[in-house]
Amino acid sequence: MMAKVTVVIPFFNRKNLLPKAIRSVFRQTYQDWKLILVDDCSTDDYLPAIEQHLNDPRVRLIRNTKNLGQSKSLNNALEIVDTPFLVQLDSDDWYYSSTLEILVKEAEKQPNDVAVICGNLKVVWEDSVGKIIRGKLKRGRPFTDRYEFLMANTNIVPRFYRTSALRKIGGWPTNDPYEGRYREDMLILYRLIPHFRFHWINKPLYIQRVHGNNLTNRNRQLQKTVEWSVNDALSRWGNEYKANFCIVRGGWKKVRKLIPILHKKGRYLLKINPLSADEMRRLVRSSIQNKTSLCLTSLANVNAREEAILLKNSRFWKLLEGKKIVFLSKWSEGFANQFKPISKRWNIRISGKFPVSDKTSASELVTMLNKVKYDIAFVSTDFNAVNLCKIITNKHNKIVVDIKDGMQLVVKGKLSLPTRKR
Repeated sequence: MMAKVTVVIPFFNRKNLLPKAIRSVFRQTYQDWKLILVDDCSTDDYLPAIEQHLNDPRVRLIRNTKNLGQSKSLNNALEIVDTPFLVQLDSDDWYYSSTLEILVKEAEKQPNDVAVICGNLKVVWEDSVGKIIRGKLKRGRPFTDRYEFLMANTNIVPRFYRTSALRKIGGWPTNDPYEGRYREDMLILYRLIPHFRFHWINKPLYIQRVHGNNLTNRNRQLQKTVEWSVNDALSRWGNEYKANFCIVRGGWKKVRKLIPILHKKGRYLLKINPLSADEMRRLVRSSIQNKTSLCLTSLANVNAREEAILLKNSRFWKLLEGKKIVFLSKWSEGFANQFKPISKRWNIRISGKFPVSDKTSASELVTMLNKVKYDIAFVSTDFNAVNLCKIITNKHNKIVVDIKDGMQLVVKGKLSLPTRKR
C-alpha cells in the first residue's frame, strides 16, 4: 500500500528529545507513512541516538548546510513530499499511538477544500531531568471563518495538511522580519484559511512537552512576530479590521479585539450619543438607499442592556417601521425585552428570539432562522458567533444590525425606506 501521509520533523540540537518524537511515529497503529527529518544545522551529536531509525526505507534525513529556521526547513521537506497529506511534528513533542490512523481516516472523508485537520492536545510539564510532573488536556474547537480563528488566539495541533493546499499557497511564508524562524504555524494557517476550511476532530491526538528549553520560552522575537503576523493577515484579507493587542499572563501578546476600518465609500462609522441623532438619521438613510453598510458602535465597553439604551433613537427606529425582527443573542430573552417598548411604538414585530453563542453551529443557526419570517436580524453575542450570524443572514439576503460594542455591521441588504401610515 502506498503511503498517504508524510510526517515532517524539523529540529535543531535536540539529541535528547528527538528520539521520543521519532519513536512515537514508529509506534503508530497506522504504518503506511513516510518520515522526513530536517536537521537545521545542528551542532550536537544526535546521529547515534536516531541511527537505528535511519535504516528504515520510510525515513529520510535532510541536513541543512546552514541554520535556516522552521519555515525554510519545512519548505525543504515540502519539495520532496510525494504523499497526499503532510503532518508536522515538533521535535520535542510526540503523538498518541492512534494519531495517524485517526487523521488519515478522517482526511479521506473530507472534501478537497479542507486543508487542515486538527484535534485535541495534552500538555505535559517536565522537571529538569525530564520526568513528567503534571499534564492537562486542552480541547480544540471548530472555526467558521478567518476572523474567528484570528480572534481565538490559539494554535491548532496536530497540523495535518493537504499537500496540494500547501503548494497552492506557496508553502510556508518567509517574508516576515525573521524570515519564518518564529510562529511558522500561524504564518501558514493565516495563509490557508482565506482559501480553505479547517476541520477539527474531538479526540486527543497530540502531546506537547513544556520544558525549560522550549523555543517559545527562549526567544522574545516570537512575541514580536505575533503582531506582525496578525497585521499582515488583516492587510491581505482586505483591511476590514485593525487589531487591538494586549499582554496576558506570562508576557504573551494576543489580539484583544478587532476594530472595524470603515472606508469612505459606502461605509460609515457613527458613535451613538444623544447629540448625534440628526447625523445618525442621515447616515442610516443613505446606507439603506444605497444598499451599503453602517457600523453602529457604542462609546465604551458596555453590556447588552446599556447598548440597547444607546440605540433608543427614534429617528433610527422610524426607518425600520413595519419590519419583522429576529434577535440572535447570548442573552436572547432579556435582550429582546429591552426592545419591546420600541417595537410597540414603531410597529416592529419581534418574530423570533434565539440564544446564539460561540457554541452554536451553522446548521443549528440555519434551523433556527428557517422557523421564522424576518427582515432584520439584531445580533449581540460572542465575536465568533457574530461572524456566523452575518454569514448566514447575508446568504438569506437579510439585513443585519450588529450592536455588540466594537463590532462591525451593519445595515446591509435590500431595504426600501419605510413610510409610516398615519
